[in-house]
Amino acid sequence: MDEDEFKAAYLNLNSRVCPFEKVILSRQCDCSRAARIFIAERQAVGCDANAPQQQCLALLQLLRGNASFALKITSTT
Repeated sequence: MDEDEFKAAYLNLNSRVCPFEKVILSRQCDCSRAARIFIAERQAVGCDANAPQQQCLALLQLLRGNASFALKITSTT
């Protein structure tokens, strides 16, 4: 499976992408709402419901905003 096929399958199978996917896959944290998806020899993580995914997206936005303030970063470009 080439990279384009993987991306197409990923988006088809994982409609609610977890914003903390990389952290969960690296086993730095876990989530009771995480749904693991296996595509070829790779793994992906999605959320099992819309509401928790929206909460995680809001949390991620807050974390980024607070980190920017703490690091005194004024622009995200």
